[in-house]
Amino acid sequence: MSADPFAEFLLIASRLLWYAGILGVIGASAFRLFILPAVRLDAPTLDRATATAGIAGAAILLAGVLARLYAQAYVSFGLDEPLTAELLWIVATDLPPWSTGWMVQFAASVFSLAAFGRARTGSPAAWTLASLAALAVAATAPLTGHAVAQADWYTLPIVLQATHVLAAGAWIGGLFVMVAVGLSGLARHPSSDSAQVAALVNAFSPFALGGAALLVLTGVGTTVLYLHTVADLWATWYGRTLMVKIAAMAGVAVAGFVNWQHVRPRLSRAAAADVLRRTATIELLLALAALAITAVLVGLPQPGDVAG
Repeated sequence: MSADPFAEFLLIASRLLWYAGILGVIGASAFRLFILPAVRLDAPTLDRATATAGIAGAAILLAGVLARLYAQAYVSFGLDEPLTAELLWIVATDLPPWSTGWMVQFAASVFSLAAFGRARTGSPAAWTLASLAALAVAATAPLTGHAVAQADWYTLPIVLQATHVLAAGAWIGGLFVMVAVGLSGLARHPSSDSAQVAALVNAFSPFALGGAALLVLTGVGTTVLYLHTVADLWATWYGRTLMVKIAAMAGVAVAGFVNWQHVRPRLSRAAAADVLRRTATIELLLALAALAITAVLVGLPQPGDVAG
């Protein structure tokens, strides 16, 4: 961690922006690939809206990738001298392993933006590219973090972290797209009814449960790799911050459980969709808090690196 407060702010804020973009890209792809075909709604309209959500996610992702470059350059050089294009280029290309991972992430973000832009034109093949882009974004996400410090590319820490990111995108990113595109689109459509809302939510619920389960499993696996003893959970800053993240994610899970068990069965009632939007928004706000905590967590030294 940097001792300079502004440098630390840049690192955390750029990570948060980057994470939000990742979830948006994966969520849009997952929603289009797994949810829309199951409910058979107004495909062209919702396809375009989902692609637009993907474009927004990819734009945020690209902004986050560039912001992370600036933040890393500031930490490396900006404390001592003004940043120049030459210094940014050095950080982007000549400070491995971070620069190597960053270049791959930059390429994945540009690929995702182009793929979703093409998907918005209505090309079915473009959605295949968008799905591949989402996988590329998830696969490259660990390449500038703790997982690379643990091992070489695409060994167990990398695979666990990439799968963790993919699961978070499917669950949380998918939930955002369902609310912003699916529920909002149905609310604006004159011929929509409660049965269509119920069909949408019923299609998403088992998918979200699978994503949540995978998120927990990969999170546990990653924790086992990073913590040396159980005492590290309360004896180090990394462990304490991790417990705060777990608490926030538990809140997300509780909100999701309420939606699944108490709101979803009542979707045949006219007012239930409004209740679902409110409770899903609470779930998303809790997820945003967990995302912000994660942006702090990944910048902390792992147990054993520096005493907590």
